[in-house]
Amino acid sequence: MKNKDLIFPNCFKTSVYLKNIIKAKNIIVGNYTYYNSSKDNPLDFEKNNILFNYEFFNEKLIIGNFVSISEGVTFIMGAANHRLNSISTYPFNIMNEEWAKYSTHILMNCLIKAIQLLVMMYGLDIKQ
Repeated sequence: MKNKDLIFPNCFKTSVYLKNIIKAKNIIVGNYTYYNSSKDNPLDFEKNNILFNYEFFNEKLIIGNFVSISEGVTFIMGAANHRLNSISTYPFNIMNEEWAKYSTHILMNCLIKAIQLLVMMYGLDIKQ
């Protein structure tokens, strides 16, 4: 079996063993997993193909053993500023100062309207 500590597993230098080039501590790559690119420098995989990777968000990307990743594949980490626990995924609070001022108010009004609609649809008796 080939040496798993190599960076370039072939003589063309279009493929790299990712485990041996990834620097971020929150990205875990298995043995013999490689990335191939004939367009870009494959050594730039972490910079070009893993987006929104901010270690302080305490997220992990785990890629197993013997995975082959083709050029053009992009990993988008959860820190891409789109909340999933809100009434909207739009990042109001980081897009503009004006949105930040009103985003809580806008979202609360949307939530109130949604609750009122549910009350009306299901005939719930909720006092405001």
